Amino acid sequence: MSFIPEVKMDFIPSDDDDASEDNISTEINDFNEEKDITQEEIEEKKEDPLEESVPKPKSKREGMDVNEIFNMPNDTYVKDVKLTKKGKPRKPRPPMSEAHKEKLKAAREKAMAVRKAKAQEKNKEQEKLKAQIRRAVAPQQEYHNPFAGCY
Repeated sequence: MSFIPEVKMDFIPSDDDDASEDNISTEINDFNEEKDITQEEIEEKKEDPLEESVPKPKSKREGMDVNEIFNMPNDTYVKDVKLTKKGKPRKPRPPMSEAHKEKLKAAREKAMAVRKAKAQEKNKEQEKLKAQIRRAVAPQQEYHNPFAGCY
């Protein structure tokens, strides 16, 4: 609430309601839109002084142009050039010929076949070792025929 209500301690309500209605109607008739201020206008006046008292800061980047600041060239791009020990730029490697690519492909396939063969050989050796360990740990059991001697 923006106002403090007035409290009357000795107020005794009367049974006459017509007097209070007349009082309200006179207050409504006394209201003049041109002279009196509405609640909305009061709130607008409260907001305006705050905005006027604090000016908006100017942006430092408002008038800046990045190309002017850094003196950047427009369309030129320099690739990283590797230099030799003497300081001369290295020559780029020429592209591979089709024959060279075929040789590399054949060598890759041959190396893969050798790797697979070695892996299979290693697998066989591991199986042999596992079988030896099983035989060494568990003694060989004699075969027992339950029907022996029944005939």
